[in-house]
Amino acid sequence: MLGTEAAIHKASISEPTNSQYYSFYSRVLTRQKRFVEAEKKIDLAIRFSINTQAILFHNRALIRLKRNNYTGAVNDWKSAISIEPENHRFLMYAADALQQVGNISLAIAYIEKAVKLNPTSKTYRKKLKSAKKAISKPGSSPD
Repeated sequence: MLGTEAAIHKASISEPTNSQYYSFYSRVLTRQKRFVEAEKKIDLAIRFSINTQAILFHNRALIRLKRNNYTGAVNDWKSAISIEPENHRFLMYAADALQQVGNISLAIAYIEKAVKLNPTSKTYRKKLKSAKKAISKPGSSPD
């Protein structure tokens, strides 16, 4: 362990219920592409968080996405959305992960919500059009 990682590790030992230390530690591990360890640390950050924070679920979802755990990522973004329902970015991340697991109908519903929250986004509109096209292809399953 070097520098920042060592300092955060030491801090997390001296204050084992400090959610913020685990969150920082997880980010350092994520930058190092140590995703299994990063997920364990963000789990602890969520567990010890005094106030449930959407960003912690978002961060864990991103880690799970890197590990190809799309279902886990979707569940985390759903948790983040339940805390911050107006966050269009969480909706779009969840929609992308839902498309990865083949749940196009729910992905479309999430994208539509995101478009309502951020109607000027050309990217969101393109993704909505693309998702609707994917669901209407012959032989494609609605879910």
